Amino acid sequence: MYIMKQSANLNLKPFMPHKDRLAISEVPYFWNLNSVYIEKKKVIINGWALPYFGAIDGTRISVNGHQLANTVFADSEEVAQKYPWWPNARRSSFSINASGDELTLFDEEELVFEAVPTTEKSVDINKKLALYFRPGNMLENFPDEVIQNRIGSQNSFHFSMMGLTLARQFVRAFEEYSGRLWANNGLIVDWGCGSGRVARHIIRELNPDQHFMGFDIDKSAIEWANVNIAPLFKQSRMDPPLDIDSAAVDILLAYSVLTHLSLNDMRKWISEAARIVKKGGYFIFTILSDTALVNLMPYAETSIITEYSDKGIYDTQENDQLESMGVSGDYYRNVWLRENFIRSEMQEFFEVVAVERNFHYYQDVVVCKRK
Repeated sequence: MYIMKQSANLNLKPFMPHKDRLAISEVPYFWNLNSVYIEKKKVIINGWALPYFGAIDGTRISVNGHQLANTVFADSEEVAQKYPWWPNARRSSFSINASGDELTLFDEEELVFEAVPTTEKSVDINKKLALYFRPGNMLENFPDEVIQNRIGSQNSFHFSMMGLTLARQFVRAFEEYSGRLWANNGLIVDWGCGSGRVARHIIRELNPDQHFMGFDIDKSAIEWANVNIAPLFKQSRMDPPLDIDSAAVDILLAYSVLTHLSLNDMRKWISEAARIVKKGGYFIFTILSDTALVNLMPYAETSIITEYSDKGIYDTQENDQLESMGVSGDYYRNVWLRENFIRSEMQEFFEVVAVERNFHYYQDVVVCKRK
């Protein structure tokens, strides 16, 4: 079994932008799958992976714990431009043709892909860097490109893979930091659910004692989810309240929601979360922090870094991603939050149990328990 702590890439920190101004102890590592093509006698996998330790050919891809043999790396101008500070980032594109004796690996119902280092054989791979994929899910219905693009999904493959990956990671984070079993919670709510990218995977694994509700401001996405997944979704407004009773929720999830709310709006919604989450229940959400600055704005102006460092929040960057559905950049924006700032904002209603960096690519996760 591979164990790989991100800190193994600490030797790359001198190359990292704003390294002296950002609170990053672990250099964030990134990789992705672009496609997985599976037939009875053929499996082809394409993607990109930053080379571990910055070394050419320092990375291999594994599936269900087996390191795949026929991995061919090539140049990627796109990755080179996105991670100009990572040594040999250009040599990140890979293609894999599974060998004959590897084909049976892909008969499994669920595939777990990991990027692993080639230079160490008994290291520990951090599971939060894994990507989960069920080939059978590709036979399901998917929302149209307009709805998918509103959440930044490139295609139906990514929509399915990332949805399952996030579902798996939310369960892992909850159980790891709460010490409780996911299956013992009654009502799970996905706030900012979109068309159910994550929710569809949560819903299909509910036990008879569990219930689910999803909320989003995107009317067309909610309508699609109600027809194609289950009638468990409701349209919300840009301001509280949600259509749900007080102290009713065991787990409230919010992926990439507080990443787009100004301080004033964020405070309204934190109060609303406190209203609906029962005492001892959990609010689990993602944020953009120092990790996201390295990925999304590696060469941000000094004034931005200074404002973010001094205030603990940078919420003045508008985002027009939802303009087509009548949500302006005045409301929907890109927001960065430092850990000490979010802890301060949550303390009236919630105990911050954990803040995990690099939870899903450049987004960190905050696990909070209702006081």
